[in-house]
Amino acid sequence: MKNTLRDKLGKFRSLKIDVLDGQRRGEIIFRRVFLLVVLYVIVILVGKLVSPNTTETVEKAQAREEIIWEGDQKVEIDENGKKWYIHEEYNNYVPPVEEVVEVPGKGVIDDSVRQYIKSYGGKIDDGYLSLLREHCSEEALKVVVAISVAETSMGKNTSKQSNYFGWHKGGDVEYDPGVPEMAREICEGIERSYMTIGENQAVREAYTGGDRVGTWTGNFQSAIGSM
Repeated sequence: MKNTLRDKLGKFRSLKIDVLDGQRRGEIIFRRVFLLVVLYVIVILVGKLVSPNTTETVEKAQAREEIIWEGDQKVEIDENGKKWYIHEEYNNYVPPVEEVVEVPGKGVIDDSVRQYIKSYGGKIDDGYLSLLREHCSEEALKVVVAISVAETSMGKNTSKQSNYFGWHKGGDVEYDPGVPEMAREICEGIERSYMTIGENQAVREAYTGGDRVGTWTGNFQSAIGSM
């Protein structure tokens, strides 16, 4: 019996239960977890320092208010007076060009005639102008438009619907056909007999019948000079 008890006690004593060793393992795990947490916080802080402040960038962009041009460079000025050059728009900048039009049989031409008509504000619209171009050379077209200004202020001072030129076909002072016929008639008549009306006093008197030739000539020359 005593031998059996001694054997069991010896076995119990042979077991190595070290409480302090368990504590040391816990400390090691805690230290590792703590180190990972510290590293994570450092990574977050460094990321914020390196990355741009998106909110601040948006606020700065929204603060840009006034837009001006310096030559052909577009510039925005923010609320602090700082200039922001818009290089994208500058690189794509296309300088304005004079209005041109492609006329069948004449190619692309500088459309100073249309620009003048629009600025003058008469009754010759784009449709009428297109019909005149079908029958007039560009030189004759300018003469025709200038005659309309001298005769009726380009239709403003007449009740006629198409004859803004004081053109009396066959002596008919009431002559006022449709626009297509009028366009053909005035172009053919001017090119045939009146292309020198701006320089030749006798031709002007023949066209106007000698009525208010001085005023008529001044208005005609002003219109021609503007085209």
